[in-house]
Formats: sequence, structure tokens, C-alpha cells
Amino acid sequence: MAGHADGAFRRSLADRVRFARRLGGMSQHQLAAAIGASAAQVRRYETAAAAISAATLLRIAVALDVPLGWLYGIDDGDHWPDTLLAALFRDPQMPALVNAFSRIADDESRRLVLVMADGLGTRSRSTAPPARPLAASVC
Repeated sequence: MAGHADGAFRRSLADRVRFARRLGGMSQHQLAAAIGASAAQVRRYETAAAAISAATLLRIAVALDVPLGWLYGIDDGDHWPDTLLAALFRDPQMPALVNAFSRIADDESRRLVLVMADGLGTRSRSTAPPARPLAASVC
């Protein structure tokens, strides 16, 4: 059972590293150079094919300018400004959602997913309790 938990943690960590790298507009080669690793090693980290040491994870957090706790899946809200971007990083499912969306190659399918998500978001806002307000709005 511990092996399954370790695998799930490694996958979550990989997703968060890839999400933060892409959101920051950094390539795997650029991240590799920033942390002193090869692009192939970064690829292994991002696919959960290789474990990431604590020291390397710290270098990744610094290079990507994200809280170390967030990479571990800890809501480190005290270190994030109150913005929409911070809300994206706080949501534990966001890295998986962004990575899944990025694999949709067809522009029309991507547009339909956005329409669906917007509709679901509108519906859930009308029935859900109010969320914590954000300083930035979506345009």
C-alpha cells in the first residue's frame, strides 16, 4: 500500500513541477540549466519516472519562483499574493487539469472544453457558497 501512496505523491509532484514550469513560460531545457541537470532528467521528473531529491526540489522551487510547500501539495497561502494566479496554484487539482487540457491538440475541442468549464463554473457559483474574493478578476 505504501508503494501506491508513494507513486501517487510522485505523480502529484511531477504534475506540479510541469504546471509551474509551463505557467512560468520556461522550457525543460531552461529549467534544466537553472537547476544544474539535463533536460532528459527534467523530463523524467515531470513524468514521475525519477524521484526528485529534496535539494533538487528546492532548486526547482527557486528557479520557478514557487513556494516549496506548494510543490509538496501543501497550501502555502501565506506566501502567495491574493490573486487569480495564486488561486490557481492553491487548487490541488489544477495541475492535472492544465496538463490534461494541454494534451488536447484540436482547437475546436479546446474551445468546447472551455465553454463547458465556463458553464459549469457559472452553475456552481450560483449554487455554491461564496468563495474568498480575489484581488484580480478574469478578463
